[in-house]
Amino acid sequence: MKPYYRNLSSVMLLTLCIIITGKINAQDYKNQFGIYTTGIFSSLTYDMNFKGKHEAETGFGVGINYTYFFTKNFGLSLGGELQTYKSQAYYDKLIDQYAATDLDNHNFIFNYQTTGYKEKQHASFLYIPLNFIYETPGITGFYMAAGAKIGFPIKSTAQTSIQNLQTYGYYPQWDATLYDPAFMGYKTEKNIELPKQDITFKTDIAFNLEAGVKQQLNAKNSIYIGLFIAMGITNLEEAPSEKLITYHTDTPALFTYNTLVNSKLQKEDKAFISNIKTFSSGVKLAYKFNW
Repeated sequence: MKPYYRNLSSVMLLTLCIIITGKINAQDYKNQFGIYTTGIFSSLTYDMNFKGKHEAETGFGVGINYTYFFTKNFGLSLGGELQTYKSQAYYDKLIDQYAATDLDNHNFIFNYQTTGYKEKQHASFLYIPLNFIYETPGITGFYMAAGAKIGFPIKSTAQTSIQNLQTYGYYPQWDATLYDPAFMGYKTEKNIELPKQDITFKTDIAFNLEAGVKQQLNAKNSIYIGLFIAMGITNLEEAPSEKLITYHTDTPALFTYNTLVNSKLQKEDKAFISNIKTFSSGVKLAYKFNW
C-alpha cells in the first residue's frame, strides 16, 4: 500500500505545483494584444418630427487593442475599432410645399404628398477607444472596462423607397391648381426605389462600459466574453437645409430626391430628423495574447 500512497502523493504534489505555476503565470504578464468582435444591437438613434417612426436595426463591430497593466489588477487599453450602425425611418404620410417657378416663368407653389416613405440608413465609423481596465488575477476571473472613444465617419448612406408620390402646382394669381401635365412636374408615381445616397456625419464621441469573465487558456493566451454598452454623446447631423423633393424649372419632370437626414420640411422650416446619436450594446468576444 505504501508505494500506492507514495505515487498518489507524488501526483497530488505535481498537480499542486502545476496549479500554483499556472496561477503565477496567470498573473505574470503586463502586456496584452487583443482582437475582438461585438454584436447584436447597433443603431443610430434620433428624434422623428412630424409623426415619423424610427426603427433600430442590427450592426456589428470588430477591433484590436493593446493593454498595459500597471498592476496585476489595473491597466490601460488603447485600440482601433470599426463599428457599423443601421436604422430605419418611416412616414405614413408626408406633405410639403414651397415657392417655385415653372417653365413659362410663372411663379407657383409646388406641392408634394407621399405615402409609405421609408429610408434605411447605414453608417460606418472608425473609432479609437481608450479604456481603463480592471480584472481579477487567476486562470479564471472577472473583468471590467470603462472609457471613451472618438469615431471618424468612414461611409454613411441612405436608401429610400416611396409607395406613392403625388405632385401638383398651385397658382395663387389665378387661384388654380394643376395636377397635370406630367412634363410640367405634376403627376402621380408609385413604388419608387431610389439609389443609395451619401450622408455626411460629424465626428462621434461615445462613452462605453463593459463587464464579463476571462479564461486564461495558457500563460500566453486568454479569451474574454462580456456584455457592453456604448452611447454616443455627439449630435452627428450637419445642419439640414435641403428640400426632400426638389423641383427644377429647367427639368420639371425630373426631381432631385434628398435624404431625411439632410432635409427639412420647407413649410415649417424644421428638420425631419434631429438629435442623431450612436448606440450599441450586446455581447463582446475577445481573444488576447499575453506577455
